[in-house]
Amino acid sequence: IGATIDWMGKRGDVDMKRLGIVGHCMGGRMSFLGASTHKEIGPCVVYYGGNMFKPWSDDGPPPFDLLKDMKGPVIGFSGSDDQNPSPEDMDKISAELTRCVGLERLDGEAPGIEFWGHSFVADPFGVVVAEAPADSAATLVVDVDLARVESVRRHWPFLRDRRVDAYGGIGRRFDDA
Repeated sequence: IGATIDWMGKRGDVDMKRLGIVGHCMGGRMSFLGASTHKEIGPCVVYYGGNMFKPWSDDGPPPFDLLKDMKGPVIGFSGSDDQNPSPEDMDKISAELTRCVGLERLDGEAPGIEFWGHSFVADPFGVVVAEAPADSAATLVVDVDLARVESVRRHWPFLRDRRVDAYGGIGRRFDDA
């Protein structure tokens, strides 16, 4: 992470005051570590960041012990049926983040909020063609028309022909000066 931050700082086209970090699984754990140990990193997004209570080396603390050093906002995602991190682990992590950095927890228990909790398969236009149930484990097996996917990619070249030069302001927040 440190080498990447150094590399970005040397580029000249990176706003070093607006760095965030995102990670999934082991990368989620690394995003906690990165945001806790590198002052340049602000926001932290964690998807299924497990093993938060285990050190990876003999001389380093587990990521949980470093949560007090977080400097920016944190949002984390995990499933209620997961065991790494388990719901109990998530409760402990949330309590520590609340104590240290003032976390507002939103989860499936909050009124009016429904989280997906299931997977789906969508066609190239975003139409859902198969959906797993929200209340039980399931495996989806779906036939995908690869010829149609290829046809859409060739004849609906939204991403291929986009004008990236026209999106200069897309990285700005509405409250940026």
